[in-house]
Amino acid sequence: MGRANSFVNSRFYGRSRPPKSAPLISAIVVLSARCPSSGTGVGNEDRHGGSNRAARTQAPERRRVGAVVEEDARVSALASLLLLGVIGGQPGGPEFVVPLLGRDGGVQCTAVLLGAHTAITAAHCVDDVSALDVSGAAVEVLTATAHPRWVGGADFDLALLSTGAHQVTSRLGSARPALAVGAAEGRRATLGASVRSESVTSWTLETDGGFACGGDSGGAVLAADGDVVALISRGDAQCAGDVVVTKLDLDWLRRAAVRFDGASCEVDGACATSCPAPDPDCACAADGACSASCADVDPDCARDCGVDGVCSTGPCARRDVDCADEFNTCDSALRCQHRRCASIDGAAPPVCTQACAVDADCGTGATCGPRAVCQLDEREAPTPSGCAVSGETLLWLAALLLRLRTRKRRCDV
Repeated sequence: MGRANSFVNSRFYGRSRPPKSAPLISAIVVLSARCPSSGTGVGNEDRHGGSNRAARTQAPERRRVGAVVEEDARVSALASLLLLGVIGGQPGGPEFVVPLLGRDGGVQCTAVLLGAHTAITAAHCVDDVSALDVSGAAVEVLTATAHPRWVGGADFDLALLSTGAHQVTSRLGSARPALAVGAAEGRRATLGASVRSESVTSWTLETDGGFACGGDSGGAVLAADGDVVALISRGDAQCAGDVVVTKLDLDWLRRAAVRFDGASCEVDGACATSCPAPDPDCACAADGACSASCADVDPDCARDCGVDGVCSTGPCARRDVDCADEFNTCDSALRCQHRRCASIDGAAPPVCTQACAVDADCGTGATCGPRAVCQLDEREAPTPSGCAVSGETLLWLAALLLRLRTRKRRCDV
């Protein structure tokens, strides 16, 4: 298979391998690219710095959003970055791993479909890209945003693509690598790998039973649960060695994708209101959860939570000081959250309670009384012990004290 770049100058090339007895973490890497046909696409020298590069016509100015990398620095970095393609491996793989096409229609790299209008790829791949091949249909690439900290190499070798609409999406994660998939000639293949080493921003993976080669820079590395955790950045020039993959910067990717995909249910700086659980970005927005951490009143909190003489019946960020505690005395039903101020037995002072039909309506420590209102469960009252005394004992002590006082008065006469 043709090679687009030499990896001779890379510090990764020729690194000594650890002894076979060294422990390796099981992994599988996901790569995806069609092998280019003769004369076009990645893997031919006329795409990135080869003998025919000078003969190429100048491409239209690429539309970029965000960080801009100097042209000479980018070309220098591209000269030492690997464009991969799978050799070997098992058939099959996730449909969100797709070929990334150049302006000449050839496969330039691989991309991973993210949201309905976004994809991610390696930052060194975004020069002169035009479309994604999604199940045989060309989905236009509109803009490309390189990670602001990418300056060449595998560190932060990430880019976000805004695209035309598509239906396939993926999940991002941060677990250890466990899977890798490629799509040579449009047919995806799964490639096993093991983690050989790790840095803060990347992993080095040793392939298992196959190799990556020719067009798969930007391919996905998956965790065991299917989440995308890294992207392919570079590898061995002979398609037979280790692969360096870039860990995802989840915070940057999610916040950058909001502009094109809208709010997600994860931390992305934007509030989504249709999530199965409250979006963590919605603390002070209408998400169904009342929060106390807002400068203004959370729209999910009741408006009568302040000091107004009325106990709020809605959710409050903090306890409404107008509310009397359950089973405490009350002078009005408006001071009770359940709007019931009643005497439990018809004689005692009224207390805040609530209507009930069965004990389960009253919660722990209370029962449904004969007047169909909740009352404290007398069975839950603490049993006297230690220095505690019963009613009969108190009566006996009172009688004894009275007798002693009577005898004292007789002695004083």
